[in-house]
Amino acid sequence: MKCPKCNGICFLMIAFPHNREKPYIPCIQCDGRGEVPEEMTQWMADGEILKDKRIAKRITLRNAARTFDGDFLETAMKLSSMERGVIKPDMAIYDNL
Repeated sequence: MKCPKCNGICFLMIAFPHNREKPYIPCIQCDGRGEVPEEMTQWMADGEILKDKRIAKRITLRNAARTFDGDFLETAMKLSSMERGVIKPDMAIYDNL
């Protein structure tokens, strides 16, 4: 299915205030492919729920990552990817925060 983030264009426009040029970067949701798997729409919805739960508990992404065992940076990246719907979210992950 067409990527909901870039609308199938494969790129996102980034504007820098100090630069009049408007460079493009590959879409972070579809990795520049323009399409995402059908189940990714559910991942995105579930990721929003996880993010809302974390914010409601007044926990930053960094602090959430610190509560899990393992490499802090890797955990933070994984949590961020889940919240954005890039990877399948674990819906029980924030229950123990």
